Amino acid sequence: MAEQGSQFELYPPGRPALVFYKADWCPHCRDFMPTFAAAEPILRNRMDMEIWTIDADRFPEILEEEGVSSFPTVHLHLPRSNPKRKTHRKVQYTSTHIHDTRTLLDWIAKHAHRYHHKKK
Repeated sequence: MAEQGSQFELYPPGRPALVFYKADWCPHCRDFMPTFAAAEPILRNRMDMEIWTIDADRFPEILEEEGVSSFPTVHLHLPRSNPKRKTHRKVQYTSTHIHDTRTLLDWIAKHAHRYHHKKK
């Protein structure tokens, strides 16, 4: 996450970003954290992807900007195929399998594959 003035740039141009929005007081976030932590090194080794954990209490402005109102929330931001569009396409993880790293990785691979396939 690069700081740009007072704003954070979560989504570097041309790279996908996986963002986990959490709150320390949220029991479901604590339950999901090991799943996300297990997926992180696999993703870092296999994909050119930014991976962020955003704390709700520290960065409420980011949550508001992204429309995050429940926890845990995971978004995969994929660069648009048209380089003139500055925004990313956002896909939200909706699985209830919060203890299953394979389900999370399969979901990311499905959407990232579409991104990489369109990019070629």
